[in-house]
Order: sequence, then C-alpha cells, then structure tokens
Amino acid sequence: MTEDTASVENTQSTEVDFGAIQNAQKTNKVSSGKKRGRKPRAKKEPPKPESLIPQMVAEARAEEEKIRFATPEVKSEPIAWQEELVVKIRKEYPEDEISYKYSDEKLNPSESKHFYEVNGTTVKIDGVHNIHNLDKAVRRAETYYEVIFAERSDPTATKQVSLTVNGEQLLFKRGVKTLIPHRFLAANENAVRPLFFLGSEASKRKVVGKLSTYPRSIQREPYHHIKNPDGVTEAEYLKLKKIGDVLMQKEISKQEREQE
Repeated sequence: MTEDTASVENTQSTEVDFGAIQNAQKTNKVSSGKKRGRKPRAKKEPPKPESLIPQMVAEARAEEEKIRFATPEVKSEPIAWQEELVVKIRKEYPEDEISYKYSDEKLNPSESKHFYEVNGTTVKIDGVHNIHNLDKAVRRAETYYEVIFAERSDPTATKQVSLTVNGEQLLFKRGVKTLIPHRFLAANENAVRPLFFLGSEASKRKVVGKLSTYPRSIQREPYHHIKNPDGVTEAEYLKLKKIGDVLMQKEISKQEREQE
C-alpha cells in the first residue's frame, strides 16, 4: 500500500464517522421530542374533585334561587298559604270571582309583587302578602264600562273626548261605542261647568245647575260572573286600547312628517 492510498482510506473512514455522529444527533432530537426555541408543553392535570365543590355549590344555589324567587317569565305555582288567603277573601266577597295567578318574589319581601284575578281583572299586591293587602286589592279592582259620548253641540268643543287621571291620558271618539275604565268615568263625572241664570242685571246672575263637559250614556256595565256575565271585561278593554294606541302612533307620525 502506498502513502497516497493510505491517506484516502483514512479520509473515507473519517467521513463515515462524521455521518454516524450526525445520524445519532438527529435520532436523539426526535426521541427527546424537543424543538429548538420552544419549551415543552406542560401536561394539563384533570381537576381534583375537591376543586369542583365550590363551583357545584354555586350552581346549585343559583338554581335554587331561580326556583324560589321566580320572575314573571318563570311564574310560581300557588302554594298552600296563598290558597288559604283566597279561601279567606272569598268569605268576605262570596259573590266575587277571585283566584291566584302568580308571584314575582324578590330577596327583599317589600319589593315582591303578587297577582290575583278579581272578576276577570288582574290586581297586584306590592310588598307584604297578607289578607289585609289582598282585601285592599280586591276593593280597588278596576272595572270597565261601555259608553257613547255625545256629539259636539258647541263648535268650540273638542273633536275628541280627552280625560286625564294621575298623568295618564286617554282619548275617546264621540258618537261611537267605546270602553272606559271606571276611574276615567269618575273623572268625566267631575268634568262639569256651571249653568247660569241671567236676570235683569248681570250682577244678579245665579248658578242654577251644572252641565257635563262630555255627556255620555252607559251601554254596558262591568263584567260579573253572577250579576252580569255579558258585561265588559279587562281583556276587551286592553284589546281595544292596543288598537287605539297603534292608530294614535300612526297619526302622530303623519303629523311629524307634515311638519318637516
């Protein structure tokens, strides 16, 4: 063997050694699963049963509160003591139709609301729920009438009848049958103007009577399941009022467009 041949063999053996080293390094990288510049991800441990207890307790309490303090959308069913109130109040008003509807209970009892139905009309009890407040709610239950307001006899009179009670205003057409709550009918009874008798001298004029500002005639009395089963119900009034609100809104929009 010559020196040149020996040098070539030594060079080849050296190259084989470097390849083996490189392959070994690659094998180590793959087996370790590590990438250059990134840290290995920590494995997520499953939550311990003890750590889930507070969350489970909170969810259970929230569900209990939702059932106990029901909202109007989640109406509560009548319970024994509410039925007892109905039995007691029916003894005071044996001819009236009274039933429990639902309650909107809050954490603070003074903010709770309880709803009953008296002769087809919904009444509300605010705050403490007892026989005293239920009695007051039954006595102030709203009733409704069907009336006809007289046509204008004076050219200066308004085209429509306008009545306001505690800031709530209602408009009624003249000469047609319409429905009116009792409190607005009572306000109309108080809307009068004096009728004078003029003597020979203006200073001696005398009030001889009163004239109603909006004369009316009653066509139907309020509903009562015994006395007047064909009377006016709350449902009839609310249906007619909804139609009137839509027409009024259209009229207001029309006037606003004409002004622009």
